[in-house]
This record gives sequence, C-alpha cells and structure tokens, in this order.
Amino acid sequence: MSQAFEEFRQRVFEDEALQAELIGVAEPGAFCAAVVAAGKRCGFAIGEDEVRSAFQQSRSAWLMREAL
Repeated sequence: MSQAFEEFRQRVFEDEALQAELIGVAEPGAFCAAVVAAGKRCGFAIGEDEVRSAFQQSRSAWLMREAL
C-alpha cells in the first residue's frame, strides 16, 4: 500500500465522522468509490485498485483468523 493510503487509513481511524460516512456503504464497489472520494476530499491521492486490494487483504486476514 502506498504512503498516501496508509496516512488516509490512519486519518479514518482518528475521525469518527469519516468512519460513520464509510461504514454505511455496504456494497464493495460503492465502498471503494466512497473511500477514493473521501481520500480526495482529505487531500490524499489513492486509487480504487489500491482500496480493493486492501479490502481483499483485510477480508482474507479476517477469514483466516476465524478459521483458526
């Protein structure tokens, strides 16, 4: 993941309003688009492919944790 994505991710962890905005988006494609748009509003240049990749990695890690 890029530095911009990591910085934006940290910003989301610290901003409850931003969390609330993104947590309400259930469909994966719409979620990725919402993350890219929110990142842009906050001054971060992140791509939808990067968001999809991070989403898949997180989901895979969660599934593996549940399987153990």
